Amino acid sequence: MTTSEMSPEEVVYAFLDAYNAKDFDGAMALLADDFVTVGASTNWDPIQKASYRDKLTCAAFAFPDSRWTTANMVVSGDTVAVRVIWTGTFMRPLAWRGQTRQPTGRSYREQTVLFFRIDENGQIREHNHYEYWDFLREHSGARSAAAA
Repeated sequence: MTTSEMSPEEVVYAFLDAYNAKDFDGAMALLADDFVTVGASTNWDPIQKASYRDKLTCAAFAFPDSRWTTANMVVSGDTVAVRVIWTGTFMRPLAWRGQTRQPTGRSYREQTVLFFRIDENGQIREHNHYEYWDFLREHSGARSAAAA
């Protein structure tokens, strides 16, 4: 089945499944060429598809057991809102955007709300994420959504 034959909900589930399997080629295939994402982990700066792949790859290296578990999903037209529980253990250095954080061995269980917008070709055009991560507060100095 091609993404143009998938519902927005199916596209998002496919993306989350690819992330959980660490199949970053599969995840990137679901993103439109002009994909953009913003969120606390990007310090509310928009990033494009290639930088997003780098972010996911670096995070998966640092948190090798990381995964998103869907808690709730709401679909309205081309927009999918998902509350996920992200879990992972900080086992390896996290190097991204010129900064390196050293592993602590600490396990995290965090809530994240993701908004996806699916384009007319069935690809993810936008992804906004609102994290409630102790990790971000402890390690990155990221600003909250309210401060952005």
